[in-house]
Parts: sequence; C-alpha cells; structure tokens
Amino acid sequence: MKITRPLLLALALLLLGTFAPSAAVSASLDPGFGAGGKVRTAVATTGEGPLVRGVAAQPDGSVVVATQRQLLRYRPDGQLDPRFGASGVMSLEKVEGLDFKVAALAVDGEGRIVVFGTAADPNKTYATLAYDIGYLHPSYATVLRFDPAGNPDPSFGTNGIVRSDLGQPPYLTASVFPPPQPNGQDVQINPVATVTGTLDQRGRPLLIAARFESVASVRSRLAFEGRLVARLDTSGALDQGFGAGGVLTLPGYENRGVASRADDASPLTWGYTQIRAFTESGRF
Repeated sequence: MKITRPLLLALALLLLGTFAPSAAVSASLDPGFGAGGKVRTAVATTGEGPLVRGVAAQPDGSVVVATQRQLLRYRPDGQLDPRFGASGVMSLEKVEGLDFKVAALAVDGEGRIVVFGTAADPNKTYATLAYDIGYLHPSYATVLRFDPAGNPDPSFGTNGIVRSDLGQPPYLTASVFPPPQPNGQDVQINPVATVTGTLDQRGRPLLIAARFESVASVRSRLAFEGRLVARLDTSGALDQGFGAGGVLTLPGYENRGVASRADDASPLTWGYTQIRAFTESGRF
C-alpha cells in the first residue's frame, strides 16, 4: 500500500569563521536553500521503516535524497531539479521486474549516485517445510549506480545494476503447495536482504546484508539473522581481494552499519554493542 507523506528537508550551513579547537562552532539554516533553509516535498512511502534512507551532496552542490522507493534531486537553491528523473523525482519501485526497497545512498567523488537496496520477487511461494509453512519471497542484495545526471551507468554491472545472492548457498529446499511444481520438484529459496551500504575511500561499494536462516512462524516472516559484509569493485563485480570471493560472514545478527577508514580504506562494521575492524583484504 502506498501512502503519500511530506518530506521535510532542512540543510544547515556551518558558519565556521576562524576555527580553533576550543572555539564553539555555530550553525544556522541556509536562507539561500528553499524557504529559510527548508524544502517540503510529498513522496510515496510503504509505511514501513524510516522514510528517508540517505542524503548526499554532489560536487556541483546538488542534493540527492533517497526515500524508500524514490530518488529526489534538489538544485543548490532547494528547487527540485527538472533535469533529473521526472521533474526531479526518480521512481525506484521496480528493478529488473522485481520489487525494490532502498536501504542507503552514497555519492562518489565523480558525482555518481550509488543506491543500496533489496530486490524481491513479488511472486511469493507458498512453501511447506519440515517444521513450518509460510510465504517466501526470493530476494537479492542490489546496488544501482547512476551517472551524475541520473542516467544508469553502463560501466557498472549490467546497465548500472548489480543484483546478487552474494554467493550464498540455498538455505532451504521447500516443496511448494498448492499448486505443486511440475513433476513435484522442490524449489530452492535463498533470500538475501541489504541492511545498509556505503562507499570506501576508493569508491568501492561496501554493504551489510542479512541472510535467511529460518521461517519464524506459520504466518511466516523470514527471519534474517545472519550477517554478511561484501565489497564490490568499481565495475560492480564482487571484489576477489576481499574476504572469500568478496564476502565475509559475520557472527551474530547485530551488525547494522558499515564504514571505511579514511587512511587505508579498511572496513569497519558496528552493531548495538560492538565495533569490528578489518584489514583492507577483509581479515579481522
């Protein structure tokens, strides 16, 4: 179900003056942006989770905002950029025919827009398991890259799209019912969902993904419990110099954030109670 809600974006201009470590830093809304430093835009939302998934600035001063299913770009004066998408708004509801939900946003040094999210098959499978039954949606960690103007970047993945199960083996072989598959064969379900993502200091996408481990109940929500950290190279392929084929398996399920150290591009992940530091090649 789509719900339209207003998006309020307020940008603060830092008035630094002469900086000294002991000096207080003041900030005020930029009167040159929108109305008194604020813009208000109605956007569609699924009603689930945070509406805004990321805000990033491009080198020309444009501001890109990612919501659950859309990208918006504002000019430096706060007006929606009519050259971007449809009057400044780009729909991301579908990727390669699959339902898409945005998790995070980044902009690289060249102004290219990188969107992290999950693409899920809208055709759910009614499955019987040894211990439960439920609806399952195969899903994939997905990264999109657009050029600075908002066009799909053909140098990244397939026409700007990378969709991957991150090399994870199927966790489930389920007999579907009803109706049965041809010849009574089973179907393999391997859902992977993106939790968040960012770019490292070399412009390589880093993401945290959750992997399917169990079906929680008869009413059946997938329990995404395991955590993976993956790194792509700048062309969109899994980076073979990181972890095992570009992917590391993390213990537990609390890892919810990822970043890159400024000095050597090695990744950091964090959760509710811990921070994990890795070498650039993915070693603890």
